[in-house]
Amino acid sequence: MRPGPVGLAGAPIRTVDAFSVVGASHLTRFTVEDRMIYRALLMAVMVLGALAASWTQPAVAGDKKSDDYKAMIEARAATAHQDKNVQVLVESAFALYPLETAAKAAKPRYQALMNEAAEITLQRKDKVEAAKFLEVSGPLTDALNANNRRQLIAMIVGKSQSQFLKDQTAQVSGPLKKRGVELVDPEVATRGADKDLAELTGMAALVCIRPSTLLAERGKEPRLTSYNLTFPGANRATLNMKMAWYGAFLGTPYTSDIAIHFYADKTGLEVLGIDYTDTCFLPRPDLSLAQFLITQLNMTLKGKTLND
Repeated sequence: MRPGPVGLAGAPIRTVDAFSVVGASHLTRFTVEDRMIYRALLMAVMVLGALAASWTQPAVAGDKKSDDYKAMIEARAATAHQDKNVQVLVESAFALYPLETAAKAAKPRYQALMNEAAEITLQRKDKVEAAKFLEVSGPLTDALNANNRRQLIAMIVGKSQSQFLKDQTAQVSGPLKKRGVELVDPEVATRGADKDLAELTGMAALVCIRPSTLLAERGKEPRLTSYNLTFPGANRATLNMKMAWYGAFLGTPYTSDIAIHFYADKTGLEVLGIDYTDTCFLPRPDLSLAQFLITQLNMTLKGKTLND
């Protein structure tokens, strides 16, 4: 095979800060009017977040203005802790985020609040609530520890992360093996199977990066809208796909651009990496499962046993 390791290529679109509007006890589907109000709230919160960051930037330890504001947030978070109020916990985390980022806090409190909110969500064992929690967590999704994030994803997909990856790998590895070396040969004229391959690989990548797409309502399932195959170099091919899907929280339509890079020679086919961007700014895409998908696919293509 090719020399040297190749990791996940590309980088996701960045996100903006915003408060959560997750319900304290349950999450309901919003009407069109609710969605408009939610978007207006997001804009207001972004402005408030920027003001808070600029307000606290010159603050030093013991600054009364900053300390009073943080004390107010902590008091509200303490009440939310007693009430198991996910909404207020996440709102408090977003309020503390610019303060602690500006102060370069060693152990940010917002991280603890986000993980507490995640744990309460997990206790409720509602996959729709789990999907919406991840969607509204925005940039603070990164504050979740690996175990909480893994459990939230498992709740959404209805199975363990390892089984989910095995299932996605099984759907894609067969067609990839069948195409083999011819996938990277620009002279091969029979390209009729490319659409089926694009649909399978595009869906596998999308649901790994955006697990909430598995909860799509009927008529709003993710779909392939376009694809093409390019050949950037000898023994290489890139399958470019555009997928359309809808957010689990607001039902907003989004578009993903996915490029899967392949290398092949007489020893077989290998997935080099995935480039991914989409039009959903809240939250940013999570590429961790896509990296695991690449690892599992390559193991299967080499005839090795999948990892648990």
